[in-house]
This record gives sequence, structure tokens and C-alpha cells, in this order.
Amino acid sequence: MATPPLDGLEAEKSSSSPPLLGKRKRESDEDSDNKNNAENTLFIPDENDMSLLVYGNKVAGNNDPHHGNDEDEEEDEVDDDDESADDALDDDQDDQDVHMESAEPFPGHAIYDKAIPAIKAKLTDIAKEVVAVLQPHTNGGNYVTTHLDAASVLMTVPSTKRLRVAFIGNAGVGKSSTLNAITDIANLAKSLASGMSCTNLPTEYRNPFPGQIKPYAAIIRYHSCDGIRRLLIEYTKDYYLYEFEADEDWDRETRQDVQKRSKTAFNTLQMLFRDLPEFRNRQAAKQYLDDHYQDPSGDALKCMYAACIKMLRAKAIEDGAYSESYQAASVARLRKQIDPVMGSVSSSDQPALWPLVRHIAIGVQGSRVLDVMTLIDLPGHSDTNESRVEFVKEYIKTCDHIWAVATIGRAVDDNALFNTVHRYGKLFNGRIMVLVTHSDANVDHDLVADLRAKGLDMQGWYKLNNDHKQLSKNIKQLDDANKLARRKKHRQSKSTLLDMHNKEEELDAMRKALESIVLSRYQFSVQARNQWVTEQIRETMEGTLPKGATLAVHCISTAHYAAIKAGRSVEGPRLTPEATGVPALRAYALALAAPELMQSLEQYCSEDLNVFFKNARLWIKTTHVERRAEILRLAQVPLNKLEGRVEARVAAFKDGIKSGLVNALHEQFATTRDTALKVLNRKREVHSSTVCAFIRKHGNHTSRLGIEESWNEQFVKTVTELVDQHWEAFENSRTQISDQFRDVLIQDMRNILPKMAQEHPLGSKALPTVELAGVIDAQVGALNNVFRNSMYPYSQDLRNIRMDVTQDSNMNYFSRTILPAYQECALDTGPGVTKRHLDRLQVHLSKPQSESPFTSVERSFTAALIKNDGKHTSTGENSVKKGVETIFKSLYAAFNRSIDRTIEEPQEKAGREALQKVLRDLENEYREAKNMLKIVKGRYTD
Repeated sequence: MATPPLDGLEAEKSSSSPPLLGKRKRESDEDSDNKNNAENTLFIPDENDMSLLVYGNKVAGNNDPHHGNDEDEEEDEVDDDDESADDALDDDQDDQDVHMESAEPFPGHAIYDKAIPAIKAKLTDIAKEVVAVLQPHTNGGNYVTTHLDAASVLMTVPSTKRLRVAFIGNAGVGKSSTLNAITDIANLAKSLASGMSCTNLPTEYRNPFPGQIKPYAAIIRYHSCDGIRRLLIEYTKDYYLYEFEADEDWDRETRQDVQKRSKTAFNTLQMLFRDLPEFRNRQAAKQYLDDHYQDPSGDALKCMYAACIKMLRAKAIEDGAYSESYQAASVARLRKQIDPVMGSVSSSDQPALWPLVRHIAIGVQGSRVLDVMTLIDLPGHSDTNESRVEFVKEYIKTCDHIWAVATIGRAVDDNALFNTVHRYGKLFNGRIMVLVTHSDANVDHDLVADLRAKGLDMQGWYKLNNDHKQLSKNIKQLDDANKLARRKKHRQSKSTLLDMHNKEEELDAMRKALESIVLSRYQFSVQARNQWVTEQIRETMEGTLPKGATLAVHCISTAHYAAIKAGRSVEGPRLTPEATGVPALRAYALALAAPELMQSLEQYCSEDLNVFFKNARLWIKTTHVERRAEILRLAQVPLNKLEGRVEARVAAFKDGIKSGLVNALHEQFATTRDTALKVLNRKREVHSSTVCAFIRKHGNHTSRLGIEESWNEQFVKTVTELVDQHWEAFENSRTQISDQFRDVLIQDMRNILPKMAQEHPLGSKALPTVELAGVIDAQVGALNNVFRNSMYPYSQDLRNIRMDVTQDSNMNYFSRTILPAYQECALDTGPGVTKRHLDRLQVHLSKPQSESPFTSVERSFTAALIKNDGKHTSTGENSVKKGVETIFKSLYAAFNRSIDRTIEEPQEKAGREALQKVLRDLENEYREAKNMLKIVKGRYTD
């Protein structure tokens, strides 16, 4: 393998003008440094402006890749004849019998009421009219500009934060087919797995990207340079472990696991570099890798890394990582564009780039579910690649809900499913659902007998079965009689022929009735098993959710739903669309998103527009007031006090955690250490090969996502119990501190007018106090929204911190402290190595309190809590302080505008008077729209 020159390859390229959706190549081929990219920082597409975040280019013109894409120009030449039968959804669009998502009713939530679009239009039209009125007066000064800008923002209803839902489950359980069903798009997920049956990469499915023109678009995000290095190191390490470092004391399970990882690593490297001479075939690849085992120069790793960078060199760079994008008019055409990149064509001699892909984001037009939430298909539990597994763990932290997927035949006793619900049920505050697939599998008489033996009432099935027998008998008798009548040789009368015709029609009706009975009997069995599985899962998972929460369980048949969509028959009866469970699952998804969507609309209607009207009313009612400066100084008091209020709030939080949750950890240090040492002593009774296997995997039974046993989690069992025990009290204390902070800020605003009346009684009498009080009330509502909107992001980050304390991962506080001990153990070999391993761990766990890993956990935990509080309270881009500061400045500006400066620019006056002429009518329109929304909400219980 010729070594590519490394100069310049240690750094990635930069792009001053990276491409937008649909353009693959970059004109520049220079390399650039990747120091600014943090591989551990997840790239989560921004819901409002993703294309700009990824590609950094807002300008669209003659060079707009949407209109100048080479692949898109050739798209009309794509031959669709080779599309698989699974693409029948596209072929059957004209079939009136095909079930369509659009025919399903929306769930019973106000936000989906048919009147909502008209209400939104009525509200946004108000803002558009204000813009039209003020637009001719743009040179009228700051006050005109302020109201014009505010109205421009209100021309659209603000979008809410989209829910992110993670699909977690073993490979092959049906995550991808479920995604196809719930989005109502055949082959969508399959195409993004590059034609493969299982998902290898985190793949996001979402609403269209800003600027997306065609129905489907894909953005592929590759690993950074550092990430690629780590992947290559891990692949070679996995390969060499079995080929050269196998331990004869390994048990059968360990040997099989290591062998599987070695085979996977070898196959991955061979696919990745199959265009290179050294990897031209399996024999050559093995020879090359074997020759470079323990090569101190690291030439093989350098060469493979350089080859990876060379393959990615033509792609765009954004945020220190390679990216590329595609658009297409159909799923099949998107696949034709993605497959060559992902190397899914088995006969291809081109390298498969999927091992270098970090994740994929897909924009889809026209899906009800994807319009309101992002669905994330994660690699299966069986994935053994450590880097991918750790990346998935961090990915889960970005999600709001988890859907744990299992097949109906294994769901009740599926360890991976139980571990998922157990690990995340309480952490996600019950936002977890079990999705059971293949509800149509193995539906027969044995199933009915089994369900009856389990105590289910199957009388309905037996009644249908008896009806089936009787009707089958009647059909046979009538059919035999008709056949006999047709065989008669003599001339038949008209009445006889008519009678035979009527009997044939009766026979057809009986056969249709029989088909209906067969379907009803089949669906009865399916629904009975669904009921039993649901009850068993809930019983098994009892205690895994917060107190009072009920585990949501949905059973579906994607195979029958796909057959319905394609107009295909199945072996035996075919479930109705409703019996497949897919429409109910879709309604469940839409219902999850409904509260946030309604809250966003209500905030826009009752708060944002309300504040605008209050400010506008003040502006048009300008008043001349004596001692203007002194009065305005009082309006600025809340803003002047804000910094001190924030500092007091942050200090109260620090004092609270140090005297509460963190103090509990500190006081229980001895118990925590003793428990960990007892756990370690039990490990001395384990077989030496098992100990070595755990040491090699840094304390884990497996590197898979679904950890079966983790020493690290066992070592911090007391820490986990203490955190769980004190968490509710901690949350209550935090909420109380936040509420007190909010109440003080509100009181600062409400004190403005009384202070003005007290200190400047004459001047304050000339103020439009009623209007000013209205503005303060409106801004109080806005301030409440700031606090309400900060609650969930704050809690989500707290949840992730809690996970870093209690769950093993590369980001876990304890795992990071004990990692050097594991690494030191890994360097030790020879007789007595098992005892030395355990002795090293004992030394680490037995350190005095000031140096103890448990004290390190306590410190890291404390620092994370304080940093997170600061982020959401004062320092973050969307912190409470920033939101309140904006409100206080707006409030001061309202007072400033309401008090005449004695001199007013003519253009400002013209703009103010123009708004004054229409303001009353607009306020009436606003009140009417608010009333319409109130009426709609009154129809629903949500």
C-alpha cells in the first residue's frame, strides 16, 4: 500500500462558501485544521435553519445548487423499472382502495381542529396589515422601526421545538419498517440504510429542510478527522485481538463475541479500502493487516487514515466535519443517489463510505408525523462497535421520547427491551413507549389454545369458529345442489334458470360472509394476543416508570399495513388498516406533539400579539410629562436590579445543592466505598477469563448498547441510590428557587407605577396609567412564558447529568476516573494477572476521601449541576436572564415612547397616525380571533 503524503492530511479542509442542499463537490481541494471540532459534540440539526447551519450559505441565485445540481438534471433519465415490489406505494397512488394517511382523522386535540388554520391566518394577517401600514414610513425613526420589526416577526406563528423520538431495539425487530409505516412512505427507511435490512447509523427523519425543493432530501454527516482515527484504531484493535491475542482461558461466549467483532472489523476495513491494491481481496487484506501487527511505526494506520481523508476530500466541510447532501423527487431516486456513496451495491469495486458516516438526516415533505416530530432510527442493541455505541448513548441524550421496539414473540421476556425501559423509564419521566411489531406472526389454532390456557376469554373466537364451520357446511351443500342442477340434461324452464341464478348469487353472498368471518376470527386472535402481551409487558416493567405513570404499549403489523398500501394479498386473511395498529400509532405520535403545538399558538396569540397591541396603543397615545428623566429612571429599575437578582438566584441554587443532594453524597462516602469494595471482592470468585474480559471492556460485560452487566455501575450503586433517593427533593428545591426568582422579578415590574405615583405625584398623573398597566400585565405574561419555556430544556440537561452519574459510558464521571486503572491492567500479562488486575482496582477504590474516585464523582456532579444552572439562568444564549432582560428593555422602551419628548419627526408622526387609524379595527380582529381559539379549545378536554 503506497503511503499517501501526510502533509496536510492531519488537518481538514475549510470552506468559505460551502454548498447548499443538492451539491456534492467543492471547488477548493485544500486541507484545513480540525482543532475547532469536538467529536464528542453532537451535530443536532437546527429545526429553524438547518440548511444554513450545515452549509453556511444563504445566497441563492444562478449558482443555487437547488437549480444547478448535476444529479438532479439527470434525474428525469432515471429508469424506475428496476424498483422493487416494495415501491408499490408509489405505483398505486390512483387505487381508490389503498389506505391513505390523509383519510385518517386527527386525534382529538384542539390544535388539529379544522378551524385552527383559519385562526392562524386571521392572527398573522393582523401583523401583515400592520407591516403594510408602517412600510411606507420606514424612515420615520426608531419607534416606527421598532413596531415594524415587531410586526414583521409576528407575520408567522413561531415554530415550537420539535419532539425528538428515538427508536431503540435489537437488529431486525422492525424499526425501519415501522418508520416506513408511520410516515406512510414505503421504503423510506430502507433507502436510508442503503438497501440493507438493518440500520448501521443514527438516521433522522424530519420535516423538510429550509430551502428543500424536492420531496426528499438527505444530508450525510461524516466523522471528523479525530473521529476517523479513533474508528480505525478500534477496528484494527478488534481484528488483532482475536487473530493474535486470543486467550485460551476465554469461555465460549467470550470467544464467539471477540471472533464476531474481529470478523466485523475485517469486513468493514475491506469494504472501506477495497479500491486499494492491499485490500483488493480478502487474502490480500488479511496479509497486509497481519504484516503490520504491532508495527511500532504505525504506518498501516497512517496509510488507512490518509486514504479516508482522500476519499472525503471532495466533500463539503462544516463545523470541522465532512458533509454532503442530495435531493430527489422520489424515495427510489434518492436511493440511487445515496447507494453509490454508501457502497451498498455488492458488485461495486468502489469503497463503502458508510463506516465513516456519523449520521444521516432526511427531510421529507408531506408526512403528518414528520411535520410535528423527528424520528431517529438508532443502530441495534447488537452493534459491538464501541465508538458507535458511545455515540448512540450521547444521541439518546438529545431525545425527548424513547420508543423501545421488540417483536411480539419475544417482547414479554426480551432482556434488551427490559433493560431499555428500566434504564430510561424514570430518567425520561415516563416518556417511553414499548412498540411491539409482527403482531400478525404465528396466528393459528395453537395460539388460540395457548391464550385460552393463559386465562383469556376466547369465547368470541370459538363462536366465530362455529359460525365458520356452519356457514362452510351450508356453502358446500348449496354448491353441491347447484352443481347437480347444472348437470341435468333435460331442458330447463325459465323459472328453474332464474332459481339457479338466485342460488348462485346467494352462494356468492355466503362466500363473502365466510371471508368476513375468517377475517373477524383472525383479527380476534391478533387483538387478544395484543391485549395479553400489553398486560404482560406492563406487569414485567412495573416499577420502571415514575409513580402513577402507565407504560404505553402499541402492537402493530407493518407487513399487513405494507400489503394494504401496495394492494397485495398475504397468506391467509389480511388485517384491516385499523387492525394493523399503524393508524393508532400515528394518532399516538400526533397526540404527543399536540400540547407543545397548542402552547406555541396560545403564547403567540395571548402573549406575543397582546404585548404588541399594548405597546402600539401606548405609542399612539404619547403624553407630555414634566420631569421626564426622573420618571423614566423608575421604569429602568427592574433592569438595573436584574444582575443582582440573578446573582442571588445562582447563589441560592449553589447553597441548595451543597446542603442537600451533594451533601448526602459527601456524608455517605464511607458507605459508598465499602459497598464498592464488597462488589470487587465478589469479582474474585469469578473465573479468571471473565475477569479479563471485563477488564478488557473497561468493566462491561459487552460493548453493546444494551449493557447486561457493568462493574462500574455496580461500584457506584450507593451513589445511584442516593441520587434517586434525593432527586425529587432536589427538583422541588430547584423549582421553589426558580419560582421565588420569578416572583421577585414580577414584583419589580409591578412596583414601577406605584413608585412613580409616590415619588412624582404630579408628573405621574399625566401618564396613561391604564395603558401602562396593561403593558406591564402583558409583559408579566411574557416573563411567565420565559420561565415556562426554560423548564423542559433545563430538566432535560439535568436528566443527562443524572445519566452521567448513574449509567456507564465514556461520559460517566466514575468511568472516567477508573479508566486509567483499566488501561494499566490491560498492559499487564502473564501468570497471576487476574489477581493483579483486581488488586489494582482495589487500590483505586480504596483511596482516601480527598483522592477517592467517589469524591471525584461528587465534584464532577456538583460542577455539572452548577454549570447547567448557570447556562439556563444567566450565561446561555437562551437563558432566563437573556429573556427577562429583553422584556425589561421592552418595558422601558414602552414608557419611553409613551412620554412626549416635545419634538417628533414628521415621518414618525405620520407613521404613528397611520397606525392609529387602523389600530382599533385590528384590535377587534384580534379579539375575534382570540375568541375563536377559545371556542375551539372548549370543544376538547386537552
